[in-house]
Amino acid sequence: ELADIAIEYNYQQKLSEQVSSFSFGIRPQTNDSSALYILVIGEAVRYDHLGINGYERNTTPLLSNQKNLVSYDSVFAQANLTSRSVPLILTRATAEDIDVAYKEKSISGAFKEAGYLSGYITKQLPLSIETRIMNSSDYAFSYSKAIDVDGNYDEDMVGKLSEYVADTLQYFTLHMLGNHFRYEQRYPADFEVFTPVMGKSFSYASISEANKDKLVNAYDNCVLYLDHFMNELISYVDGLNRSVVVVYVSDHGESLWDDERKLSLHGSYDVAKYEYHVPMLVWYSDEYASENPQKVSNIKANTSKPISSDVVFYSMLDMAGIKEVVDSTKSISSEYLQPIDSLWVLDGEGAKNHVSVRNFYAKNTIKPSTDFSLPESRIEVSNPSKNFSSTSSLPKSDNFSSSGFSNYKANNFSTSKNYDYSSHSNGDLFPREKEPAYKGNFHSLVSSVAASFQESTSTNEISKMAIQR
Repeated sequence: ELADIAIEYNYQQKLSEQVSSFSFGIRPQTNDSSALYILVIGEAVRYDHLGINGYERNTTPLLSNQKNLVSYDSVFAQANLTSRSVPLILTRATAEDIDVAYKEKSISGAFKEAGYLSGYITKQLPLSIETRIMNSSDYAFSYSKAIDVDGNYDEDMVGKLSEYVADTLQYFTLHMLGNHFRYEQRYPADFEVFTPVMGKSFSYASISEANKDKLVNAYDNCVLYLDHFMNELISYVDGLNRSVVVVYVSDHGESLWDDERKLSLHGSYDVAKYEYHVPMLVWYSDEYASENPQKVSNIKANTSKPISSDVVFYSMLDMAGIKEVVDSTKSISSEYLQPIDSLWVLDGEGAKNHVSVRNFYAKNTIKPSTDFSLPESRIEVSNPSKNFSSTSSLPKSDNFSSSGFSNYKANNFSTSKNYDYSSHSNGDLFPREKEPAYKGNFHSLVSSVAASFQESTSTNEISKMAIQR
C-alpha cells in the first residue's frame, strides 16, 4: 500500500510539473483595453426551472427584464457531479478525455498568457483543480465554509469582486453555492416566496418523494435568489462603463422525482435529462456590443443550437479575441458554431455514456420505460470502457420492445468487460458494468444511510461531508 501511495504521489508531482511548464502559445494582447470577462459557475440548477426559459413560476423576474441578456436553450453538462463537471468547464478536458484537465492549464491560465490579470472567487470548498488555479491567480478568495452553514450567500462574491476590479484587462471565475442541497440555506428569508418548505433544520433522511412539493418550493426559491444574484452582478459591472461579458452556466442540473425512476438531487447512476440540461446565460455591456457587433450577432443567433458545456472554454476566449487556441466550431460567438447531435457524459459512477441529443428530447428520461416507442431508427449505443462509439441502425418500429432492444445489444456489441444486459429490462440504452448493490445516486445513498440511523450528530456530520460533492 505504501508503494502504491508513493507511485500515486510521484504521478501527481509529474502532472503538476507538466501543468506548470505548459503553455497555450498565446501572445499577450497589446491593446490598451480594460475589458472584463467573468465566468459564473452555478450549482445544481436545471434549465426548466428558470422563468426566463418558460417555467410556469416567475423565478427570474429581474433577468427577464435585463437588457443585453441572452439565454441558451440546449446546453448539456458533461457530468452530474461538481467534482467531475467543473474541471470540464474550466479546461479543454471533456468527458471523453478527462485527463487533459490535469495536464494543461485552465481558462484562467489562457487569459493570463494573453496579458490579463485573473481572479478566482468561490463559495464552495475548492476542488484540487480550483486550488491549483487559485494559487496561480492574481486575486483569489475562498469563503471555505461548510456547505451546511447559514448566512453563506452567493451575493457576498459581488462585494469581493468589487475589491479586485481594476482598470485593466481582467478575467474572473465566480463559483456559486447556487441550488446545492440544503436548498433553504441558500437564500435569505426575503426570498422564501414559494411555500411551504421543509425548513433549515430538517435532516437528510427527510429527502423523499413524500416531501417533494416542499423541496421543489425551496428549490425554486433558490432560483429566485439566483435571479437576484445575477442581477446584482450585472448591475455592478454595467456601472463600470467598460467592455464586459458575463457568462453563467450551471455545473449540472438536479432530479426532483421527475419520472418512474424516482431520482432525486444529482449524481445519478442513470443518465437523467434533468441532471444534464442546464441553463446558460450571456450578458454583454453596451460598450462590448459597440466594439464587437458581429460577435454579439453570433451570440444571439446561436441560442437554439444544441451544445455541450465544453463550449465555455473556447467561447470565453473567442469573445475576448484570443484566437490562438479557439476552436470556432465550439464558440458561441462564432458563426461557425456547430450544433451537436450526441455527446459524451459522465454519470454518478464516473462511467462514460455516449448520449444522443435526440433522446434527451424524446422523453423526460433518456432511458425509456418498457415498450417506449423509439422516435428514430438510429440509436447511439456506446461502450463506456472504450474511446469510440458504435452507431447502429435499428429497424423502425412503432413499438420496439425493451426486451428486444436488450437482445439486440447483446447480439451486436462485444466487450472485454463483464457487462450485464439482462438485468436492464427497462431498456437501458447504455451498457455498463454490473450495477453496484445500491441503485439510485450518490446523494440518495447518503440520505438512505442517514435514514437507517437514529437522528444523531455523527449521522449528520457524515451526511454533510458526503453531500458536499
